[in-house]
Amino acid sequence: MAALIDNTIVVIPSYNESRTIGNIVLGIVNMGLSVLVIDDGSTDNTERVALDNGAMVIRHRQNLGKGFSVREGIKLFLKKPILNG
Repeated sequence: MAALIDNTIVVIPSYNESRTIGNIVLGIVNMGLSVLVIDDGSTDNTERVALDNGAMVIRHRQNLGKGFSVREGIKLFLKKPILNG
């Protein structure tokens, strides 16, 4: 079964990815998909760059790990009707 663009969200865990996250987010947004970046305690501008390129962002104050971030993004998407239509 193919995913529908209007009910699909791409969850991206990230840590200190300010140099690359913007192009990644912009490319996904330009495909018509929603992007949720989990900034996992970055010390650079990952959060700002992701926001400036169209992503929704959750920011952790400290690094909690990729697995935790992915699970958090999925749980948020499943619970929030504003995100999943």
